[in-house]
Amino acid sequence: MKTDNDIAKAGIVALVQEAYGLPLTRLEFKPKGEAGYCYVGWADGDRRWFVKLFQAHRNEGFAFSLRVSRDLHDAGYEHALPPMVTTEGEAFATYEGHAVAVFPFIEGVSLYEDETRPYGEEVSDEELAGLGTLVAGLHAATPRLSLDGAPREAFDFTYDGVFRRFLAGSAEFRPVNDFQRELLSLWDGDRENVAAAYRQFQAMQRRCRAAGRPFVLTHGDCHLANVMRDTEGRYHLVDWSDALLAPPERDLTHYTDGGDRFAGFLDVYLGAFDPGVLDPDVFAFYIYQWCVHEIGSYTNRVMYRNPGKANDEQNESDLAEFRKYVPVRESESLRPGVMAVAEVLRQAGVSSRAV
Repeated sequence: MKTDNDIAKAGIVALVQEAYGLPLTRLEFKPKGEAGYCYVGWADGDRRWFVKLFQAHRNEGFAFSLRVSRDLHDAGYEHALPPMVTTEGEAFATYEGHAVAVFPFIEGVSLYEDETRPYGEEVSDEELAGLGTLVAGLHAATPRLSLDGAPREAFDFTYDGVFRRFLAGSAEFRPVNDFQRELLSLWDGDRENVAAAYRQFQAMQRRCRAAGRPFVLTHGDCHLANVMRDTEGRYHLVDWSDALLAPPERDLTHYTDGGDRFAGFLDVYLGAFDPGVLDPDVFAFYIYQWCVHEIGSYTNRVMYRNPGKANDEQNESDLAEFRKYVPVRESESLRPGVMAVAEVLRQAGVSSRAV
């Protein structure tokens, strides 16, 4: 979870006033997600907007993601929450090396943090059906969009270099704080299991690159935390920053937890969109990718991006997230999860292994 930064908020407020012509007066930080810094921007009275601060260069798909969310909305996909445009017609403005995007304010909560549902209780069947329709509608919209030059899934891994260094051992590292010392200790205690998960990920990576699967427009992070339900019960897909043309499995993987629950979700999805066949190996790639990506990302943050005492709060948050993935539970969680998905696909008659 992001903690707030030390960028002068008055400067962001002034930028939004000038670039968007909005009467913004203050920002309220919201510790939501990892893709950027999230704020509620307030004007006099109760007028509000979502304001997000991103690293503008964080990936090649960032500008595309913001643009395509608006294209989707204009093409009739009602779940997309596109950014507002600046007075010059741009999807974002820039401030001190960051992109600043402004979105309409949605009165509601994400499905992940819905306080009307007891903590830990799964989404209802009705909610799951709504999510299946939401994802199917996104994929079905692909032919209606102009996607020339859109970024495409290459099955790459951002943190290959980090993994190679840390799999080689921790002797070269000189920790400068307790957070780094604990992270290195966790690596040392589970290096063999991390390496096994990484090798399996690489095997799936090679298979995916050779498979030649058809691509659709994908959001990439359409999990419960990025689906907001407003006060009228409508769903809004937010946090557009990693959209790609990719196999549909990229989005579907977010709903693979829970066996029978995935089967119910998939049934609704297939009723609204026909992806042809679905590949268990592609699901396996994304399941393992999530694990190794989180390990690499939080390692990179604690060891390289969060120096100094000023970032103790962020380090503590990042280390807590790292502990969710290390020790790696490959045999207890990852592998059984992949097998369960393969069985659901087989029973649904859409597995690429059955044709």
